[in-house]
Amino acid sequence: MTKREDVQWGESLAIALNAANSTFYYTNAVPQHKDLNRFIWRSLEDYILHTETKQNELRICVFTGPVLSSLNPYFITPIGGNQIQIPSLFWKVVVFQKEDGKIYRVGFMMSQNKLLQENHIIEELELGEELFLQFKDADTYQVNISLIEELTGLEIPKAIDSYQDKRTTRLILEEIDIDPDLENYGFDSLGYDILNIKL
Repeated sequence: MTKREDVQWGESLAIALNAANSTFYYTNAVPQHKDLNRFIWRSLEDYILHTETKQNELRICVFTGPVLSSLNPYFITPIGGNQIQIPSLFWKVVVFQKEDGKIYRVGFMMSQNKLLQENHIIEELELGEELFLQFKDADTYQVNISLIEELTGLEIPKAIDSYQDKRTTRLILEEIDIDPDLENYGFDSLGYDILNIKL
C-alpha cells in the first residue's frame, strides 16, 4: 500500500535502499486490485508534500493498511480447500508539519469492493453490511481519524486533526493544463488538484 518512493530516504544511500526494499516483503503486502493504488489514492502523499511541506523541505509520515474484519468478502475460489477473505477497505493516514510548526494529521479510506466484484474475484456481500456499503464505489474519501481507529483497533499518533467532520467526503481529482512556457521558467505544478480535501 505504500509507494516505494515514499520510504526511499535516509542519511545514506544504503539506508534509503534498505527502506525501499522493505516495501516488497510479503508481510507488508495485501491482495489488492490492480486499479486500487492509482489516481487520488496514489497521489495523496505527493499532493500534501507539494501543497504543505515542500517549501520548508519538511517530510511527511504515511501510515497505511487494510481494515481486517470478519465481514471481509471471500475470494471466489477456495485455495487448498480453504475460504480466503480479501480485505475490502483500506485506510491511509498522513502526518505532516505545517508552516506554523505544528503537527497535523489527515485520514482517508478507499474500498476495492466494487473493483473485485466487477471482475468476479470475490463473492457478493450481503446487503446488511453497512460498513462496506458506505464505501461501495472505488473512490477515495477523506474521513475522520476516529473512524479509522474504530475500524482497525489501532491508535494513530496524536496530532491536530485537520478534518473533524464525522461524515465522509468524496475526493475529486481535477487535471490542470500547464503552459509549457511556464515550466521553462521554473513554474512548479503537479498538473492536478484534489478537490474537497481539507488539510
